[in-house]
Amino acid sequence: MASYTYEEKGVLLSTPIEAVLSYFGKDASHDKSYFFFSPFRDEANRSFHVNPRKNLWYDFGIAEGGTVMTLVMKLSCCSPEEAFDTLAQMNTSFIPSHLYAAPLPARKEPERTIVIDYVAKEFRKRSLLNFAAGRGISKETLDRYCVQVCYHTVYSPNLKHMAIGFANEAGGYVLRSNSVKKCSAGGITYLTCGDQGGSRTVAVFEGFFDFLSWIEDQGIDDLPCDVCVLNSVANYRNALGRIAMNQEIHLYLDNDKAGREAAGHIECFCVNDDTRVVDMSHLYDGYKDYNEMLTDKVSTLKSNSYGSYITE
Repeated sequence: MASYTYEEKGVLLSTPIEAVLSYFGKDASHDKSYFFFSPFRDEANRSFHVNPRKNLWYDFGIAEGGTVMTLVMKLSCCSPEEAFDTLAQMNTSFIPSHLYAAPLPARKEPERTIVIDYVAKEFRKRSLLNFAAGRGISKETLDRYCVQVCYHTVYSPNLKHMAIGFANEAGGYVLRSNSVKKCSAGGITYLTCGDQGGSRTVAVFEGFFDFLSWIEDQGIDDLPCDVCVLNSVANYRNALGRIAMNQEIHLYLDNDKAGREAAGHIECFCVNDDTRVVDMSHLYDGYKDYNEMLTDKVSTLKSNSYGSYITE
């Protein structure tokens, strides 16, 4: 089996699903809605759907779907490493990415509309503490990983707002309160722990409240591993290079379609002989995410458990 760089894997994973069907001798014709006859059985009506933009498939007959990688593995009963070899054999024009990849055009920075006035390392705003407590997060955890942010928008410079702020690598903050769900600049957050005994592990979360829920639910004082918070499931591609450097990748993504698709892409991209990807969503099975599970467990009395030193 050949060894592929992460860039080369990205190229191979973009192989059209129609090409895979043709390679395996399956019917690659489809209707206007991109429904195909299932490659897994004989059928009179098309039940195999392909999303050509995302290059994903779903078979309604067996209620299964996935990436081009999972399709190759299912059709040939092979390992992920062998599936990459198959994709490379299929694509006769495949050239190692470093030989032809052109530099990406300069990315235009989005116009920032949020201006940070100041941040406080200790939370004293009762409404923010009550909001966090209602979601199972203690003041101690907030003070350790978040900051209290005062900000305004460029449209209303004299109107100040308060929010829980979670710093990211773009130099901004993800902002959350009972009425706010914004960010001053988009980007992932990567927290590095101390010595892991020679074995590198990273825990990947979709949002920072899921990360804080893990801290609370597991009673964690010091991080046992590195932590990557995507701050948006759309950011998973930006995090691949960082998380792929670890030997174990623990995924705490949402139990929804977007979370499952991201988990599948991460597993396909990071798979090799030295890396193990573990889906940890069973810890909050039956809930959309880790925080929804924790919120369901907390007592309503917790929101009133803070001292009189807290100001409005």
